Amino acid sequence: MEHGTVRDIDAGTEHAGVLRDNQTVAFVVGKLTRYVALEDFAELGLKWKPLSTRGDMVPPECRREPIDSPQFFRT
Repeated sequence: MEHGTVRDIDAGTEHAGVLRDNQTVAFVVGKLTRYVALEDFAELGLKWKPLSTRGDMVPPECRREPIDSPQFFRT
């Protein structure tokens, strides 16, 4: 599974999403979880942008050590 961003071009909103092995993307809009096939994105006015795998592009909260590590964070 690959994490990324779903952009709704018509509404101008972005949502976090997950690309699954069967080429569908799951993302949450409000309280509704949507599942859309990648091949249907253009027709629905959606755009998929995968997160970069480069270390400097990962948000700082994802790089933090787990809670059970020493009492300080090394970022």
